[in-house]
Amino acid sequence: MKAIIYCRVSTQEQVNEGNSLLTQERLCRQYGKNNGYEIDKVFVEEGESAKTIYRTSLKNMMKYCTLTEGKIDAVLIYRIDRLSRETADYIALKVFFNKLGIKVISTSEPIEDTPTGRFLETVLASSAQMDNEIRGERSKNGMIDRLKQGRWMFYAPLGYRTEGAKGASNIEPVEPIAGYINRVFMALSSGYITVEEVRRDSAKWGLVTNRGKALSISMFHKMIRNPIYKGYLDVPSMGIYQKGSFKAIVDEKVFDQVQYILESKKKKMPIYRKLNPDFPLRGALKCSKCGKLLTASWAKQRTIGHYRCSVCTNVNLNKKVLENTFSEYLKSIVWNQITVEVVKEALLLNWQSHKKEYEKELAKIAKQQIEIRELMDKVVDKNMRGVYSDSLAKTKLNDYERNLAELRLETQKYASPDVMEADLLNYSVDFMRNITGMWDKLDIEPKHRLHKMLFPDGIVYLNGIFTTPVKSCLIELNDLVCVENSTMVTPRRIELRLPG
Repeated sequence: MKAIIYCRVSTQEQVNEGNSLLTQERLCRQYGKNNGYEIDKVFVEEGESAKTIYRTSLKNMMKYCTLTEGKIDAVLIYRIDRLSRETADYIALKVFFNKLGIKVISTSEPIEDTPTGRFLETVLASSAQMDNEIRGERSKNGMIDRLKQGRWMFYAPLGYRTEGAKGASNIEPVEPIAGYINRVFMALSSGYITVEEVRRDSAKWGLVTNRGKALSISMFHKMIRNPIYKGYLDVPSMGIYQKGSFKAIVDEKVFDQVQYILESKKKKMPIYRKLNPDFPLRGALKCSKCGKLLTASWAKQRTIGHYRCSVCTNVNLNKKVLENTFSEYLKSIVWNQITVEVVKEALLLNWQSHKKEYEKELAKIAKQQIEIRELMDKVVDKNMRGVYSDSLAKTKLNDYERNLAELRLETQKYASPDVMEADLLNYSVDFMRNITGMWDKLDIEPKHRLHKMLFPDGIVYLNGIFTTPVKSCLIELNDLVCVENSTMVTPRRIELRLPG
């Protein structure tokens, strides 16, 4: 009779329990010799788990048995759990070998080919599965306990590395990668640049893969969504969402602000596409013929720019000439001191009004936060009294934690800027007196708001003259207090004329 031997180890049990590959093979050979089996072949499995039947040597053995059908009489194993730790898988393997006329023999377990013996064999296979599941449960519980201590137990994400001895390890930031990641979040928190632009720029800064390439789109999106960078552990499969004991790479407020922007931009066109920084007057200029807003574009490899009408084909204004003329117009505006004082008073009143409204909103949010924390305390109390199960309590607490995070983000909308009232007023006066210089320094969105303030219904440029159908209240005020210094003509035909 011929037999084959199957040996397997997956962990350090070869040391702890004496189940080494050599020991298994020796005992199987001894059994074959004592029972009249000639050993035809030995299949060895190293470092693969018995949780699955998709193992290299096991598949090779099954293929060998199929090819040599009728020549092999038995498969010798040291113990049932060497073949499989899953009852269903073990039974499936037994059926496979039985169809080929091959017995599965455990050399260290007294299993007879009788109803009682087959029942005992099934019990032993189930015991192996139970032992495996208990080990898995213990491992999972130990991992959860370490996560609750704030320690990251998995592969260190980009920007971190694992430090510390076994049993006390955790992650810590790695420079300069951590600095690049923080720069990514700071860029995204502004809201004026797209995720794709930041991804491409980050590669230039040095945020690349081990192969020196830019992060893929999916990898980059996972990174900017991962709360681990603000110092939080988020493992939904284990019901974990809490602050970690390791150092955060990104400030929590900045991270939350980025998430808010990402969510709000899902269905919105980025503002830079509507208001192109290359064409600051787009959105304010109107066609002198049809009255529609002008669009703008580059020509000849971005060397010449034009503001043009999408309806009237012969309306095509040179970008450089038009913007220089507009700057000259801004220089021609002279604000009367009375206008300046009125503006200062209006700003002060507006500032104080906003502060009161913000204080009211912050008080409401603070009240909501207190109510949520009280609800969290009640959940903990009910969990301790056995009213709520651990899983239900974790779910509720995680929901409340997210609510608190949303409220913390909401408070940023009502936080007063770190500027004194006097500084704000002085800046406003300087802005009015040097409106051209300030306009040149502004980003595209503030420029657009300035246009709306000065020209509520837009402006028209024709033959070197800017005209507007509606004057802003600020210019109207300046006209009233100082007609002789006004750059505007009478309302019968509102024109902004320049010298010459």
